[in-house]
Amino acid sequence: MSEKTVFISYRRDATGKAFARNVHRELTQRGYDVFLDVESLEPGKWATQILTQVPLRSHFLVLLTPGALERCADENDWVRRECLEALASQRNFVPVREESVNISEMRKSCPECLKPLFEFQMANLEHTSFAADIQQLVSHFIPPHKAPKPKPSPQPLPPTYPGAPAPDADGLIPDNLPSGYLGREFEGRDAFLERLRLALQSQTHAAAITQVKPLATSVAGLGGMGKTHTAVAYADRYRADYSALLFVSGESPERLNATLADLSGVLDLEDPSAPPAPETQRVQTVLGWLQRHKGWLLIIDNVDSPEAVHALNQHLGQLKAGHVLITSRLHEWADNITALDLEVLLPEDAATLLLKLTKHPNPEDPQARKDALQLAEELGRLPLALQQAAGYIREQNLTLAQAHTFYQQQASELLGWFNQLTVPYSAPEDIGPRPVLFTWKASFDRLTPEQRDWLRVFAYFAPDRIPQWLIESAPDASDETKALHHSARQALAAAAGYCLITRHQDPQGFKLHRLVQQVIRLQSTSEEKTQALTQAIRLIQRNYSGHPQDFRTWQRWNLLQPHALALCDHSPDDPSPKTLSWLLNCIGVLLHNKALYAQAEPLLRRALKLHEASLGKDHPEVASSLNNLAQLLKATDRLTEAEPLLRRALEIGEASFGKDDPNVAIRLNNLATLLHATNRHTEAEPLMRRALEIDEASFGKEHPNVARHLNNLAMLLHATDRSAEAEPLMRRALEIDEARLGKDQPNVAIELHNLALLLQATDRHTEAEPLMQRAVDIFLATLGPEHPRTKTVQNNLAVLQAKIRKQEG
Repeated sequence: MSEKTVFISYRRDATGKAFARNVHRELTQRGYDVFLDVESLEPGKWATQILTQVPLRSHFLVLLTPGALERCADENDWVRRECLEALASQRNFVPVREESVNISEMRKSCPECLKPLFEFQMANLEHTSFAADIQQLVSHFIPPHKAPKPKPSPQPLPPTYPGAPAPDADGLIPDNLPSGYLGREFEGRDAFLERLRLALQSQTHAAAITQVKPLATSVAGLGGMGKTHTAVAYADRYRADYSALLFVSGESPERLNATLADLSGVLDLEDPSAPPAPETQRVQTVLGWLQRHKGWLLIIDNVDSPEAVHALNQHLGQLKAGHVLITSRLHEWADNITALDLEVLLPEDAATLLLKLTKHPNPEDPQARKDALQLAEELGRLPLALQQAAGYIREQNLTLAQAHTFYQQQASELLGWFNQLTVPYSAPEDIGPRPVLFTWKASFDRLTPEQRDWLRVFAYFAPDRIPQWLIESAPDASDETKALHHSARQALAAAAGYCLITRHQDPQGFKLHRLVQQVIRLQSTSEEKTQALTQAIRLIQRNYSGHPQDFRTWQRWNLLQPHALALCDHSPDDPSPKTLSWLLNCIGVLLHNKALYAQAEPLLRRALKLHEASLGKDHPEVASSLNNLAQLLKATDRLTEAEPLLRRALEIGEASFGKDDPNVAIRLNNLATLLHATNRHTEAEPLMRRALEIDEASFGKEHPNVARHLNNLAMLLHATDRSAEAEPLMRRALEIDEARLGKDQPNVAIELHNLALLLQATDRHTEAEPLMQRAVDIFLATLGPEHPRTKTVQNNLAVLQAKIRKQEG
């Protein structure tokens, strides 16, 4: 293979793309075989192609343009993944700096894993000497004699059976099984796994081939029985028989849809260079993949309520080509789902598991087995109780006999403590299995007060994976924040030693068992609860993912959404945790922009109520809450309700900031657009012009805020038969946002659509059509096909195209 082979890694924004194409062109003209994704990708899985090509290329160029490394803290970021692959495969690694980049500032914001790239000699490409700099790059940085030998391409494994999709080039199938369960001791379930296998196979062949109704299996039982671990163990044991191993949460309709949507990344159905599609679109994309492909296994975890069952039933009709494995505490299921009850472990199996978990040096010793049998019986032979007891025994360096004596001595005291708690499991009236609570309490008490406080914090999160980056500090974080995050990580390390949490990898995260969370919450005082919730919300605030109105932040907000909602649900209004109003506003705005209006409204109303109660009715934060709620009311055609809120927000803003502040410009703009929507153009126009003047004076004439005001004013002018005045304003707004935001942003699509409408109204249909089509494409990619804005523009495009056909016919 030629040694003149190059891989170009770059930030996929407007600047990065242009710079990459220029470098690609120059190197190609000089005889190099250059891989640039937009030029070199072939049909098939783009993600596999990219990561396979890095070690096959002799030279690896990472283009350092403004902001190129800003998103590399995200483990799924493609610049990060490509660089790490190049470093691991020891390619000739060359950072290439675009002249406007400040390397010292870029180094400060770079995650630790990519700091090695600054140790390599760096090439510079300047616009005024581009040709000479390219020649220097070729002769000095990537000559053939500097090329390491490319690594051989791995051969893909064959499909496991006819009709199954082939694995990736590295032989791996799509797999997002929770890593915390893999490799853990698993004992005494062989017979159950065989029953499960037979139940699935009894109709699987027909279901997979003839498309008859599939067989799903529900593993039912009490909390602490190990249902999830058993389901994951089944998947791991029989992984060779499946084309994909997929895991989602069925705890609620919202969690089911959110985790189904996340499978689009697992299945390589997303373009990493494009903005994340909305949830509804990704769910349909995943369901479409599951319909088209055969032989997968889908685990749906914790389907424990009638609402969750109903949500699952909405999708079962599209899940006929593989196996569906449900874990649930419910026992009654429809005829198409075989329910298998998971029992406690047999005595000998429980003793064996306990000996393995405690790493006993002589597990066959008769006395050791006797002690293990006694303690396992004391613990009810429940897997979770055994796991937690083993963690306690290891940490305290106890023998099994000493642990048994401890439980007998403490039973009376613990029973009195737990009798004050009601923990439902198989049914609301049941009290939970006390052995699990015994083991939890013993371990929890061994933690330091600070460690217990942190565990209490995470008890109020959702029972889902909590992303590790939530407790990691940015390089420029304050010492206080770094100390806080370090304290949280130490607490989790201690809790892991007692088996109170489960660690997950790829992506990194952790999770508390829902039983542990529930008991921690029940035994917390009101003061402890408020402190824990305040700290939990502050964690999200300290690692702020960006304004949720910007869809580019949704990748991180999507991971936080279930946790944010859980924190809001657990938080009382009185005493209200600090910053709860902030979180309510953030998650409310996120759901509003996803067009999930019914879910967003109560959150925004609650945020307003709390801000008024805590800050007074004339505080600027109250104005922000008024504005957020009014925007939702406007989006749902309740303009009469929205108007007084917007007027009140404007009054507060003017009183707080003065009449020429950018905050006031926001309020002026929002009120003016509502007046425009109700045909009160003469009232709206001076407000729009005043907002435009404020932001031009504050930010300059090329700012996106200015573009927004220009667009809104142009729409008003167009509506009042002043299209000649409106058109240059629209074109100027479009130019500003394309230059400042990029050409594939929703704001740009709005302006394209509005300009197309104006051209259509002035009988320039052929000019309008490509603009309208481009707006549709952007909205489909960013907001998805189900978003109201997408549907509106698609409908308008259809009307325009019909007019064009009529004219041509």
